[in-house]
Amino acid sequence: MERDLEKNSLLNLLKSNMVINITLLACSFVVAFLIAELTLRIVSPHKQFSSLYLNVNEQSVFPGYALYPGLNEQFTYTSNHLGYRSNHLFGKDSYGILAIGGSTTECVYLGDENGWTQLLETRLNSTSNQAITVGNVGSAGLAAPNHYLQLKHLVPQYKYVDMVVVLVGVNDFLKALQLNGVQDEMTLEENYRRTFKDYPRAVNKKWYRKTELWMHMRDVNNGWKNLFGHLTPDSLISISNSTMEMRRKAIKTDALPDLLIYLDGYEEYIRDMVSLSNQYKTKLVLITQPVLWHENMSDFEEQLTIFGIPPTIDGYTYSTKALAEGMELYNDRLRMVADEMNVTIIDLAEVLPKDTSIFYDYCHFNLEGAERVADTVYDHLKLLISEPIVHDN
Repeated sequence: MERDLEKNSLLNLLKSNMVINITLLACSFVVAFLIAELTLRIVSPHKQFSSLYLNVNEQSVFPGYALYPGLNEQFTYTSNHLGYRSNHLFGKDSYGILAIGGSTTECVYLGDENGWTQLLETRLNSTSNQAITVGNVGSAGLAAPNHYLQLKHLVPQYKYVDMVVVLVGVNDFLKALQLNGVQDEMTLEENYRRTFKDYPRAVNKKWYRKTELWMHMRDVNNGWKNLFGHLTPDSLISISNSTMEMRRKAIKTDALPDLLIYLDGYEEYIRDMVSLSNQYKTKLVLITQPVLWHENMSDFEEQLTIFGIPPTIDGYTYSTKALAEGMELYNDRLRMVADEMNVTIIDLAEVLPKDTSIFYDYCHFNLEGAERVADTVYDHLKLLISEPIVHDN
């Protein structure tokens, strides 16, 4: 009997000690978490928006130079500590232009010195009697909902932005084809995460995502990447050839899905951007999206556009005629809003030829194309920047 009592007492003691140890361990974890969280909130908080990764300085190779015309093999990609690409900084003594868009504004594979925004900045500064900064926050895949968020947060954050230039449309069109009649259910939080590489933690809804620890762990897993860097020229050509062969076997249709709900949503975001720029007293300039797609394209031209064409489904694919017409529907909406709301529009889609002197694929500019874009945009903007800007302190 006594032995049983002693045994039970020992077991109870061990259980009690185990509970105490687990409690102490849990408390230590909570205290360590709180200390780490508090330290990060003081030392390295996420409190600004940035569409680009900060302080990027990369020299890389684009294997597509062997497939696409008018490109260099190597390129340099940089961003500054504020999250935009420019040779200058926004400031009270310069005229600030924020360039918003997707990959056709970002121009990754042209390199810093050959992107149309950098060329535009050089042209404007060579003929203006004031310093001009063109800050490029273009990022691949962004569409009108993302551009609205960029304008909403980056203009007041950078302070000295006098004009916003938006090249928009192609990603909205391609996403509409992908959705194919289904309503886009992306939440506002998801749009923020898609738009910004860095943003205040308060944007997140879930409690753990509102912590600095989660935000910093997210940063560790992210970073600028050359999306084609793992490919060789031969492998990229092989993928292009096999994709083109699938397209040749498919039945091409001129019939696009009903785009009305997507066009209406697109128009609503453009109108919201106009209203927001008026609220900020910032001049807005809209730019239509030119593309290589056109009817009766040669096999060579069509293969260049192969990665921009939605995949073959059930043996069917869209004709280049249909894709060109669909893109024009989005450009027409942009023209309509610009006309109704008295906004400056630069109609690149109207003035640039649909050939390989401008594009290296379905919508991206080659070296000569970027020069033509910079020239066209410069011819319009030099008339809008007539007098030196005076910023309040």
